[in-house]
Amino acid sequence: MEAMWQIGAFVRPWGKFSFEEALAGVAAAGYPVVGLLGGVADISLALDGMDTAAIQARLAGHGLTANLACLHVDHNATEGEAFASLARQVDSAKALGVRYLMTFGADHEPQFARWYAATHFAATQAEAHGIQVVFKPHGGCTAAADEIEHCFDQIAHPNVSLWFDAGNIIHYTDKDPVVEARRVAARTSGVLRQRLRDSAWRCDAGVWRGQSGLPQRFRDTRRGWFLWPGDGRVLPHGYTRRNHGQCTA
Repeated sequence: MEAMWQIGAFVRPWGKFSFEEALAGVAAAGYPVVGLLGGVADISLALDGMDTAAIQARLAGHGLTANLACLHVDHNATEGEAFASLARQVDSAKALGVRYLMTFGADHEPQFARWYAATHFAATQAEAHGIQVVFKPHGGCTAAADEIEHCFDQIAHPNVSLWFDAGNIIHYTDKDPVVEARRVAARTSGVLRQRLRDSAWRCDAGVWRGQSGLPQRFRDTRRGWFLWPGDGRVLPHGYTRRNHGQCTA
């Protein structure tokens, strides 16, 4: 049975604008779904302490629903404080009704152990609410296939999956994203596409073609997309100022 794909947008391209302007731009482009990844100029979109009712009201005012928010691991607080913050973030995610929480790994080796433990804790908390924790290649402990496999070994939780980012493989490691993608394909439930070098696009055409839930009709290499094979969601991501107009075209 062919998947039904839904297209939406992150707020990230509107980082220099207000939240209202971001939502208006998403709605004007005809997108029904928004991901709360990236910042906006006037308010914080951090889950800890978020007024979720106010955010939901503003989303509803534009006919939008949010399906992703970002998970922050505090490496400066005590472990108890950091984990308490994670629990509050998961509660906020539940109140918002999002289905995914994205985390970005840790940059420095002394932070790795806390991030592994924190991600396991968050995945356990989120699973009870039907929310999946995901991460993507972002340098540090999530740099490429070897590090990603080590992450899964250390996190050791079934409610965690990878969203592969070919552009970040190139940006942080300069490794071949096609080779890296093949190595972590079994761990991958989503794909991020950004405007970088052509080799990042070959990753999609050469590796993901034929994979379950990744239809070939999204092989256009001129735009950046997030693909959710599990529920058929696609969100633009990583637009530069030059191509910002594509978000509202």
